[in-house]
Amino acid sequence: MASKKSIPGKVVTAKKTGRDSDGHDRHLGPKLGFLLNDLSKMISQVWDSRMKHADLTRSQWRAIGHVSRTPGITQIDLSEALGVGRMAVTGIIDRLEKKKLLLRKPDNIDRRVKKVYCTAKAKKLLPSMQDIGDIVLKDMTSNLSKHQIKQLITSLENMHGTGIELLKESSD
Repeated sequence: MASKKSIPGKVVTAKKTGRDSDGHDRHLGPKLGFLLNDLSKMISQVWDSRMKHADLTRSQWRAIGHVSRTPGITQIDLSEALGVGRMAVTGIIDRLEKKKLLLRKPDNIDRRVKKVYCTAKAKKLLPSMQDIGDIVLKDMTSNLSKHQIKQLITSLENMHGTGIELLKESSD
């Protein structure tokens, strides 16, 4: 007996052989999903341990990172980007304002909307955050060849693009 699942543009049939119609291992999903999730957590944990000198929590350095890439991001958009609730992001921003790393400014059009920016102090911290991130990733990929790293990046970029398309389709 075969089970069918829909993928945009084609129907994939998972046969008893453990392979789909394209010959891929149908159990790759859970295995790959666990590996990607675990790897993401490990990278964050290693980065956390190396960021202790800056007295920042994971949520705080992630917030600084997002704000540095999208200056003027709204609190609501930042909460979505970080995957936390609006109340949680308010607390994160409050603590980072006390450390003089982020600041909030009212929107020019709608004064109820608060936009978030990095301070000069945060901008000075960013290069060391980026250096630590680069070192962590270099350490995590130290057993891979340059060719394997290039393939990994290409594969992840392809998966990312597919994920964006799937999200668009699911919101339609």
